[in-house]
Amino acid sequence: MGSFTPLAAGRQRTLCPDPAGPCLHSVGLYVHTPLFSPSNRLLKIKGFAIVGRMNHAEAAADLPEKALRPRAEPLPEPPAEPASGTLSEPLPASEKRARGRPRKTVDERDDGNRRLDLINAAARLFRKKGFDATSTRDIASAVGMRSGSPFYHFNSKGELLFAVMGEGMRSAIAQQNAALAVAQRAGLAPHGLLAVLIRHHFDVLVGPGSDFIPVMLYESRSITPAQRALLATLQSEYEAPWTPVLQALHDSGQLKADVKLSRLLIFGALNWSAQWFDHRKGASLDELTHAAMALFIREPQARTP
Repeated sequence: MGSFTPLAAGRQRTLCPDPAGPCLHSVGLYVHTPLFSPSNRLLKIKGFAIVGRMNHAEAAADLPEKALRPRAEPLPEPPAEPASGTLSEPLPASEKRARGRPRKTVDERDDGNRRLDLINAAARLFRKKGFDATSTRDIASAVGMRSGSPFYHFNSKGELLFAVMGEGMRSAIAQQNAALAVAQRAGLAPHGLLAVLIRHHFDVLVGPGSDFIPVMLYESRSITPAQRALLATLQSEYEAPWTPVLQALHDSGQLKADVKLSRLLIFGALNWSAQWFDHRKGASLDELTHAAMALFIREPQARTP
């Protein structure tokens, strides 16, 4: 086909290079090169009138009046732009296109508390059923969440397990430091300080809400080597206050064995209580502490005048 040539609006133009051939009358904004029709009928194609083999005067006379009028349709009005320095009205929330993950519920937006709820519930279930036998759905159900909601807080069940262990160690360190600070302000001797440390460790292992450290002790195979290294740092921080107390007892003759080996053996014995202790069947934590002290440490000898 030929090319279009713009004309002023409302003008009419006839393009007939060959007076004997078909000619094209422009009735809009553009004119086209001659088109050929096998008949003399008037054709209307997109604002143009194509006439068969007529001369100029016949073609003009044969065109109906309305065909000579511009056929351009009015363009839609452009949207109004906001005034300079102002913002357009925001779309209602219901009309905005949702992107990414679904929006959090009110409970899920309370990230701090809900995260802690998940950690506590996971600690209980991991200790009771084991890591492998506990599903994310189980944990979500325990805190009244939908099955996929824990993934707003943790990328995987393994990450949640690591959070349980880390939270347990940090809490144990803080509580132990507080208990030891009180005992030191009271002026307790090394024998009394060790009793405080052992009593607190029983609290961590078998006291109320004591699911964290047992999970760390028996599920460490389920975390990555890098995570184990980070937990080892926390464990060293927890055990550090025991060394000077045991060293003082060794210096006084109340501890006969090597300090480092004594620390490892004491922790090994105490940690095993998480497997066999049942608070419903007998001894209290104070009685366990007294028995452990009698097993590991000689009672200080009374001074003779």
